[in-house]
Amino acid sequence: MVVKLSLHAAGSCFQLEKLVLQGGRLKNIRFPAMFALIKHPSEGYILFDTGYSSHVLAETKRFPTSLYAKIIPIVFEEQDSAANQLKALGISPESIKKIILSHFHTDHIGGLRDFPNAEFIFTASAGNTIQELSGFKALTAAFIPELLPENFWQRTRQLDDSKLAPDPLNYPGFERGYDLLGDGSLVAVNLPGHAIGQIGVFVLTQERSVLLAADACWVSRAFRELIYPNPLARMFIADNKAFNASLQKLHRLHCLRPDILIIPTHCEEALCSLS
Repeated sequence: MVVKLSLHAAGSCFQLEKLVLQGGRLKNIRFPAMFALIKHPSEGYILFDTGYSSHVLAETKRFPTSLYAKIIPIVFEEQDSAANQLKALGISPESIKKIILSHFHTDHIGGLRDFPNAEFIFTASAGNTIQELSGFKALTAAFIPELLPENFWQRTRQLDDSKLAPDPLNYPGFERGYDLLGDGSLVAVNLPGHAIGQIGVFVLTQERSVLLAADACWVSRAFRELIYPNPLARMFIADNKAFNASLQKLHRLHCLRPDILIIPTHCEEALCSLS
């Protein structure tokens, strides 16, 4: 079962390259807040994350979430939202029936409220980490609870972290995962570290296999050359040991299967490869 895939940026932010790459330049580089649009022949359109939206701008005007925008200044225009980009392509936000959430950081869930009919797919461990968070505790987890639709928990499909099945395509280092549609076209895999319960998704397109790697690293050079982030970046990492292990898995996959396109969510180079 072959699907179509395109990448889009719903806003962005800027950060020092030196922060995400040890030995990197002391220069601000753009980090697009990407979402992926997947067209499945029988399931229709599916999203992987949503990027930023006007909802994020509204919520970060209030204290304490206003601190988020001070730490991570957001560059966003209304036409950048996932919903508005889909409308420009002739796709109704109401027609989106599934959204796969890599994790619950603000730049990945910002547009959820714009998709009233979507089922939200994520790991149970990721969901468990945010259920009771509010105020400063939520802020330190880069999570804004108000971005979730009011009926969010009634519209979820939580993947059981303890019930991984054999990956039908048997990728090196990712031999087990979650076959999301039962046809091998979308296989979610665990990529913990940056956030608890974070997942990536292997997408089988006609041209090649693509791994949407979420924030397992922030730029492609990191997995190609196995470059770890600056220790200061640990403020953005839930489990540094797990982060390093996930990055090592990406590097091994790249070395053994260079035909697989690995897409870190915030990599400008990767965005240009499929946008």
